[in-house]
Amino acid sequence: MDSKHLIKFWELYNRHLVEFIKLIPDEMLVRKSKTDNEKIVTLEWLIEDYVRHLEHHLKQIVNYD
Repeated sequence: MDSKHLIKFWELYNRHLVEFIKLIPDEMLVRKSKTDNEKIVTLEWLIEDYVRHLEHHLKQIVNYD
């Protein structure tokens, strides 16, 4: 697959997720879940961790600060 196409898809998919995340009521962000390693985290933490993970990969692809 062409890399430009893949990156565009990745961008659009994540923009789509942002729109869903905006719809989550604040009281739901404090709900807790257990991770694979048995750590208990909130939904808000999971969302923020996902963003950190995306930024990690973005920095592998392009140079930005």
